[in-house]
Amino acid sequence: MVIVETNASYSSRECSECGYVDKDNRKTQEEFECKFCSTGLHADVNAARVHLARSSCKVIDIYKSKKAVLRVLVSRFLSTLSDMERKFCMPCSKAMGLLSGNPYFREVLHSPKGFCGTESFL
Repeated sequence: MVIVETNASYSSRECSECGYVDKDNRKTQEEFECKFCSTGLHADVNAARVHLARSSCKVIDIYKSKKAVLRVLVSRFLSTLSDMERKFCMPCSKAMGLLSGNPYFREVLHSPKGFCGTESFL
């Protein structure tokens, strides 16, 4: 048996299906429902899946700060959206309202460089 330590930061708030991070994803101690993709799971099952994915992730190691982990998660989630979604669908969609109202995403979405070093998202 191999034991792998993983960084627990935001694992209870990150969706194991789409990667969206939001404190409101965790409805109760037992219930997890993603505000972005609507995936619903027992919260412990979702967190276990997040930890399984992180066990092979070289970017989010156990020494990374909570703030650095959040930045990686937000950037990773936004980078999974296609260029078409970001340019044409997101600005006027329910998803954009969700992201712009989420304090985890606000800093990245409103920064002059946007996310991943590109121009501003908004």
